[in-house]
Amino acid sequence: MIKSLTMKTIKRTKDEWIVILPIVNLRLSSLVNNEFRIDRVTFLTAKRLKNIQKRLKLPRPLTKIKQFLFANKLLTENSTLAYLFMSGEIENFQHKAYKIVEDELSIFSASLVGYTKRSYFIAPRIQGFNVSHLQNNLFIGRKTNSLASSSSVKDMTSHLSLDTFWLRMAKKNFFIKALKIIRGTIKVEGGWKNSLTRALKLIGKSKTTRNVADAFLWNMIAMEMLTTVQGDKYTEVLPERLESILGWVGDWKQSPYLEAIKDLYQKRCQYVHDGNSDNITINDLIFSDELVCNLINNVIRNHNIFKSKESVIKFAEKVKAEHILGIKSKTRPKNLNYWKLMYSTKDLKNSQKMSGLDI
Repeated sequence: MIKSLTMKTIKRTKDEWIVILPIVNLRLSSLVNNEFRIDRVTFLTAKRLKNIQKRLKLPRPLTKIKQFLFANKLLTENSTLAYLFMSGEIENFQHKAYKIVEDELSIFSASLVGYTKRSYFIAPRIQGFNVSHLQNNLFIGRKTNSLASSSSVKDMTSHLSLDTFWLRMAKKNFFIKALKIIRGTIKVEGGWKNSLTRALKLIGKSKTTRNVADAFLWNMIAMEMLTTVQGDKYTEVLPERLESILGWVGDWKQSPYLEAIKDLYQKRCQYVHDGNSDNITINDLIFSDELVCNLINNVIRNHNIFKSKESVIKFAEKVKAEHILGIKSKTRPKNLNYWKLMYSTKDLKNSQKMSGLDI
């Protein structure tokens, strides 16, 4: 018989635990065998769970576990689950386990960069975290004595579906290689692996928030993490190093990209140091999306060149030297690419509307 203990006793019981959490806004498919692992966390369909019981080393058959009402409810009422392994006492690792799952959901969401527009909001999350709710509004006209009301569902989201298009894009761009770096199957310098992982978390968080200023800031921090070191003159160095990797594309020669990046950095500083986010617009956010998308894509796809932050800096210095000498760059690899994020007027209006609650 499986032990059924009080929650207080359970939380103080040392064991090797399988932590299972319900996930919303994420749809897996047979294309990924109904499960997908980021690093420590595996996401899977509830139906898939019964096929991997031996792998999980469950103490009892799943049918026996489901005899407990709370277990049956979680395992049957949720179509997508996440699991990971933790050791020790639940009260000591519970919040850490949640953090691990949230972080890996953020990495998952980083796959959306260059894949979806801001006007199409997708945010996979642990069920019960940042719950959607109905927002009612009352408007009172002081001069006309008019009354009006409206209601909307705040943070209504769509699903991230691991369908044919997503899988093709994940393989074509950086995402699958990024997972191999995180898992250690593609070797890079240890500190660089950590920087890439943290940058992916920030990019994913940016992609799944409606707050324009925060999304913008997380993009900027991710770019700084990958291209700068302490002591750099960021307003000069950040544009130059981004240009070394991305500036070969025609738009960079025809448009004032370097000045535009300096402008973004100034707005970032105003927000961080003065708490002023008034100047950060949806267009600034979309431009930062474009920059961070192309930076992470090219750096990870060319991991044999960019094996560390030092290699990124040396690469930038070589390209800068070629510019000064007026010679065609031999440093840039031929497989660098650049995705221009195209937004119609309607897309921009929808993006503004999606984020309007938090501006």
